[in-house]
Amino acid sequence: MFMRGGSGRSSTGTSGSLRSASLRDIDEEAAVVVADDDGGGGKLYVAVGKDLKDDKSNLSADQSLGLVGGDLKPVLLHVHQPADRIMNGLGCKVLASQLEEKELKAYRQIEQGEMDTLLNTYVNHCRKRKVPKSKVAAIVHQQAKPFCQIFFICKGSVGCTSLPSNEGSSSSSLKDSDSLDGSPVPASIISYEEQQMSMVQNGMHNEVFEHLQQARTELERSRKEACEGRQKAERDLFEASMKSKARQNSLCKEKKEVEEKLTKEKSILEKEKLQIYNELQKANEQRAQLDNKLLQTNSLLEELQQLQGELQREKEDALREVEEMRKLYSNRNFASAGEVSLTEFSYRRLDKVDVLVSTGVFLRQTTVAIKKFNREGAVGEKEFNDEVEILCRMRHPNLVTLIGVCRYPKVLVYEFMPNGSLEDRLQCKLHTDPLPWRMRVRIAADICTALIFLHSNKLKSIAHGDLKPDNVLLDANFVGKLGDFGISRSLDLTNTTVTPYHRTDHIKDTLGYMDPGYMLSGELTAQYDVYSFGVVLLRLLTGKSPLGLQSEVEASMSSGVLHEILDASAGEWPLEHAEELARLALKCCRLNRKDRPDLAKEAWGILQAMMNEPPPSSMHPPEADEPSYFVCPMTQISCNCRS
Repeated sequence: MFMRGGSGRSSTGTSGSLRSASLRDIDEEAAVVVADDDGGGGKLYVAVGKDLKDDKSNLSADQSLGLVGGDLKPVLLHVHQPADRIMNGLGCKVLASQLEEKELKAYRQIEQGEMDTLLNTYVNHCRKRKVPKSKVAAIVHQQAKPFCQIFFICKGSVGCTSLPSNEGSSSSSLKDSDSLDGSPVPASIISYEEQQMSMVQNGMHNEVFEHLQQARTELERSRKEACEGRQKAERDLFEASMKSKARQNSLCKEKKEVEEKLTKEKSILEKEKLQIYNELQKANEQRAQLDNKLLQTNSLLEELQQLQGELQREKEDALREVEEMRKLYSNRNFASAGEVSLTEFSYRRLDKVDVLVSTGVFLRQTTVAIKKFNREGAVGEKEFNDEVEILCRMRHPNLVTLIGVCRYPKVLVYEFMPNGSLEDRLQCKLHTDPLPWRMRVRIAADICTALIFLHSNKLKSIAHGDLKPDNVLLDANFVGKLGDFGISRSLDLTNTTVTPYHRTDHIKDTLGYMDPGYMLSGELTAQYDVYSFGVVLLRLLTGKSPLGLQSEVEASMSSGVLHEILDASAGEWPLEHAEELARLALKCCRLNRKDRPDLAKEAWGILQAMMNEPPPSSMHPPEADEPSYFVCPMTQISCNCRS
């Protein structure tokens, strides 16, 4: 707290000006104690702030009160609170504790100078209030008797007073009623008793005294009301400040929470935006790809439609050519139907010939087999013509040789096969001896050779379509030959397929040997014969019925008991050969045609290795000896096998 006190003495000079009062030094005190002066006068303490306009009006009121109340010395009080935040050179406020000691000391000196300037302004204001402003008041003050007390009244209020003096001095004490912190100025005065006596004697002054008392009372009341109003205003201001600060803190907290929430939501939205953008990019790329594929598909569709039109026209032309060729073929001689000329027999000569192939008949000094077609109509005619067409242009040691034909009725003349069919030998019909396992392997190799020949024909590959032990015939040397080509078909290769095939809706094969894919699609391919060949191999191994045989062999292979289901009549099978032959058969019977083996590249190699393996001398059966002769299938002449 800073306190500044001052005393002024008025002079009686001609100028009437108030002599300058000396100023005391500024003191910093933690507390102020009010005490009387040595001369018996008291002190009037007036608190002043930084607001000059408001504090000057308060100072004038307090000064007038002090003058009316007696000889009081005005003391100015100013509370200086050093700033805790100081403006730096960059225009920002920083904490005082963050500044260096030199900078803080310099700033405090600047504050001290500003405070001195402010207090000097208040002191000068007090000095001016002690000097009468009216020239008349100054003349009256100079010429009045020393024992007179003079009151200067202006506009209904006391402007200043002059107290009587016992010493007769012309100097007096002037008090400005508008000053808040007036300090008494010593002058030559008379005693208080004489003043009272003079006022009694002069009854004319009673009214003025009462007026002064009322003014003082009014001033006290006004001051009290002002003080209470100020205290109330300060309390309201403090409460409002606390509420404002609390509200500001609450708003700052809410603002921080909202900003954090907005930041999180913004981050989430940015991630979602990026994800949606990436998905949109992918969708646009996929759409572009699909549009490109659609254009390619449309272009391909147009090309296929054009190709379909061309193929339709070619088909119609081909059908016309086929019809013309059929008419031409029906009128020509069968002897010129293929590369090998066939003998055409008359109906009268074959009228009494037995139908059974196994019995054989003697025709033209040769034992032959006769096959009659009992089916009439277009289907029977087609089967007859197909078998003739295939056999007349193909010759192979493992295919039954066609010797001649008779058109009416439909009769085919084959070479005679004395050992019957493979089915008869597996069932040991007519008490025939069972086939040993080595002979069975050789017959399987013969069938494989015949199928390879049919499938790889240079002119046009052919699918047998009805491979089973009934259609595998055995000649005198137990050489296996394929017969019954009634449903055999030539396989065609188109621009849209890789595998040659023939489509038909007439299924004639025997259950158990029929390819499941053929029953679904109606497409006859070389893989159809591979499936049937696998079933024939399983029958050669086990001698069992074809129905369910594949599952039974698979189960025994998985359990390691394949030897329990092998055909015991074939002799003692080598287990490694039996397992290898079973694996080959199961692979041929796979449902997926692409997984089936190639007969020429895989199956033939396995069978050939088994045939070339020499048998042990102790296990060499007499029926497995090589014959000393064989019968030529073409000429039916016996030939010596040894030199």
